[in-house]
Amino acid sequence: MGTLEERVSYLEGRVEDQSRAVGDLRELIVALDQKVDRRFEAVDRRFEGIDRRFESLEQKFEHRFNLLERRFTWVIGIQLSTLLTIVVGLLGIIGALVRP
Repeated sequence: MGTLEERVSYLEGRVEDQSRAVGDLRELIVALDQKVDRRFEAVDRRFEGIDRRFESLEQKFEHRFNLLERRFTWVIGIQLSTLLTIVVGLLGIIGALVRP
């Protein structure tokens, strides 16, 4: 074992090393925090781009769905009117055959 001054000097050196290590660690943590923030910003930008694409697709599909819905309504209307015409025609034929 050395003298008291040697031991104090040794401990002071160790504390300085620890202080530098803590400072370096702090710098690394700040750098990592900044890197993570940049990465999240990039991910956010990508999600915003994907959201815009989905909105565009949604608008296209909505427009096409509205067109199909109108056409479907027309087709059903035509089919019902045709069915009604056939039923009325058959009733007329049956009525004419039943009369003596």
